Amino acid sequence: MNKLRKRMIIVFTILLAAIYLTVLLSVNIFNYSSNLRQQRRQIRSLISRVSLDEFCLEEPTDGRLEDMEYCAVKLPKDGEPEILANYLGSYSEEKVMKYSRRLSRKELVDGNIGSLVYVIKYSRKLKNHIVVFMNNDFAVENSKNLIIFSVVAFVFGMVILFAISVLLSKWLMHPAERHLQIEKEFISNASHELKTPLTIIGANAELLKNEYGDNEQLVYIKHETEKMSHLIGEMLTLVRMDSAVREDDFMEFNLSEMMMEVVLPFESVAFEHKLTMDFQIAEGLCCYGSREQLQRVLSILLDNAMSYTPSGGEVMVSLHAKGRKLYLVVSNSGDEIPMALKEKIFERFYRQDESRESEGNSEGTRHFGLGLSIADSIVKRHHGVITVESTEGKNIFTVILPAGHS
Repeated sequence: MNKLRKRMIIVFTILLAAIYLTVLLSVNIFNYSSNLRQQRRQIRSLISRVSLDEFCLEEPTDGRLEDMEYCAVKLPKDGEPEILANYLGSYSEEKVMKYSRRLSRKELVDGNIGSLVYVIKYSRKLKNHIVVFMNNDFAVENSKNLIIFSVVAFVFGMVILFAISVLLSKWLMHPAERHLQIEKEFISNASHELKTPLTIIGANAELLKNEYGDNEQLVYIKHETEKMSHLIGEMLTLVRMDSAVREDDFMEFNLSEMMMEVVLPFESVAFEHKLTMDFQIAEGLCCYGSREQLQRVLSILLDNAMSYTPSGGEVMVSLHAKGRKLYLVVSNSGDEIPMALKEKIFERFYRQDESRESEGNSEGTRHFGLGLSIADSIVKRHHGVITVESTEGKNIFTVILPAGHS
C-alpha cells in the first residue's frame, strides 16, 4: 500500500506539474507574442507620424528618431537589398543584409526575425518597399518580469501541487486500505476460530489411535489436520507481517552462529532423504535485526530446497560478506525455475508447479506458496533484498542484508 501510494503521489505530481507548467508557458508565450505585436503597432504608428521617408535618411531631421535604434533597408524586386540608414549598433550590416534577403523572398507586412521586429511599407518616393527593423527590447523587458514571476510561482506551486497529490492519494487509497484491513481481520479471526476445532480433531484422532490402533482413516485425518494447522500458522504469520512495521525487537547479533544453529538440524533431514548437504559459513559476521525472523527466513529457504531437490541431489548453504553487505545463499540442484516465473515465486499462494506439492522430500509437508512470500516480507523489513537465479541445473536463492557494526 505504501509503495502504491508513493507511485500515485509521483504520478499525480507529474501530471499536475505538467498541466501547471503548460499553463505558465502558454501565458508567457502569449504575453511575449502580444508584446511583439504591440511593438510592431508602435513602429507603424511612428512611421505614420514621422513619415517613412524620414527613416530612410542617413541623417534624420526629425528629433523623435534621435534616440531610436532602427535600420531602414530598401527591398527592390530585382537585385540586392540596400541599406539606407542603420542605427542598430549591436547588429552588423552583414547580419542586416542576411535578414533583408530572407524578407525579400517573402510577401510579409510585419513580424519578427531573429531578435528584431520589422515592418514593411511601400515608399512612393523611392518606388520600393522599405523594411524598418527595430530591437525587440520592448517585448523582452515587458516579458522579463512575467518570466521571473512565473519561475517563483512554479516553485511555490510545486509545493502546493505536491501537498494536493498527497491528499488525493490518501483519499483514493482509503477505501483500498480499509478493504485490506477488513481482509486481514477476517483472515486473523477465521484462522483463530479454525485452530480450536483442528486441535480437537487432532486430539480425538490420537485418542482413537490409542484405543483402536493405527488404521488408514485415522492416518488421513491426522495428516490433513497437520497440513491445515501448518497453513493456518502461515496465514497468521502473514497477517502479523502485514501489520505495522515493528523494529522493537531488532538488535545486533551473530548471524554466523544463528545460521549454524539452523543448518545443523537439517543435516539429518538431508541424510534421511539421501541428499548431499554442504555449508560454508564465514565466522564472526554480525547483523542488525530480528534473530527469530531471520531464522525463519533461513528455515524457509532450507525447507524449500529440501522439498524440491530430487533424491541424490545437493543442497548448499553459504554466508559471506562483501563491503557493508552480507550475502546469505541457499542453492539446490533440480529443475531450473523458468525466467518468467522468478518474480512470481515470491507472490502469496504461488507454486511453480501444482503437481510438485506432493513430490517434495519432506514427508507430511505440503507447500501452499506462503513460505517464500513470508521470507520476502521479512527480508524487506530488514532493508534487504532476496533474489533467485537458475543456472546449470541449480536454483540459487540469495539474501542480501546490511552488515552490523561489529
